[in-house]
Amino acid sequence: SSRVEVLFIDSRGNSAHPTVTLFRIPYAMLKISLVRRNFHFQVAHCNLSGGASLVRKLLIANFINICIGTPVIFQLHSSNLHKQLSGGSSWIKAFFLATVKRSAKFLVFGEVWAEEMVSLGVPSEKIEVCTLGVPDFTPDPHKLVPVEMGQIQEKPSHFYILFCAPLVFTKGFQSLIGALEQLNDPRLRLIVLGSGNTRYWSDYCKSKGINAVFCGNVSLELVNQILPLVDLFVLPSQAENLPVSVLEAVSACVPIFVSYVGALPEYFDSQSLTWISSHSSNQIADSLR
Repeated sequence: SSRVEVLFIDSRGNSAHPTVTLFRIPYAMLKISLVRRNFHFQVAHCNLSGGASLVRKLLIANFINICIGTPVIFQLHSSNLHKQLSGGSSWIKAFFLATVKRSAKFLVFGEVWAEEMVSLGVPSEKIEVCTLGVPDFTPDPHKLVPVEMGQIQEKPSHFYILFCAPLVFTKGFQSLIGALEQLNDPRLRLIVLGSGNTRYWSDYCKSKGINAVFCGNVSLELVNQILPLVDLFVLPSQAENLPVSVLEAVSACVPIFVSYVGALPEYFDSQSLTWISSHSSNQIADSLR
C-alpha cells in the first residue's frame, strides 16, 4: 500500500484567549503557505465543532481551498455544532454552508448526524458516514499506574468507576458526583480522566467523602493501563457525537453505563452497553446500585 504522511498544524495554540486566537489565524496561514512549498499535501482535514473555533477553522479552510488550491475534508467533531448553527447568527451559518459546499467531503459518525447536517443545508452528496477506530488494548492488570495524586492499584474490596471526559455540565460530571454522594459507599473509587477544574472537584469530593483520583488529560498509553483496572465506565452526557472514550472502553471489555445520545445507539445495543435514560443524579445512583 502507498505511504500516507500526515502533518498537523495547530491553528489555536495553548491559549484560548480571543486575542491570541486571532493572532494564530494569520500565523497558521503563513505556516501552511511555507509548508506547501516543501510538502505537497493532497488534502486538508479539518475538525469542526461549535464555539469560537468554528469561524477560525472556516477561515483557514477557505484559505487552503481557494488560495492554496488544495481540497478540504471536514469532519463533524462535536455535537454542539448543530446547536450553534441552528440557533446562532445567520451569517455564521451562511459562511459555514458556503465553505462546506466548496469542500470535497463532510464526514460524520452515524446516520443521525448525516440527517442533522442535511437539515442545516449541507448537500447530501457531500456527506459521508464513516466509523471511528481505536487501538487494540493489551491489558496488564498487575501494572501500577502513576498519576499526579499517587498510584491506582486494583484491590478486590474496591469498585472502580472511570469517567473520561472534560469536567463540564454537558458531560454529566456533576450528576455523577451527585450520584456518588447519594450512594455514600466507601468501596467506590472514581477515576477521572479529563480537563477541567480538578482542584475544585478534588476538594469537593474530599469534603463529601467521595474517593476520587483526578488525572487530568492523559496519554493513550496511560488510558491503556487504567482501563483494565476499572470495573465500570460511566458517561452520562447530555449530548455526544461518537465518543472515542466509549469505543476504547468497549475495546477493553469494560462494562459501560452511557447516555442514549448521538450516534451511540446506531453502533451498540442494550446487550453491549447499559443505557442511562436520564441525566439526573437519582437515576444514575439507581443504575449504580
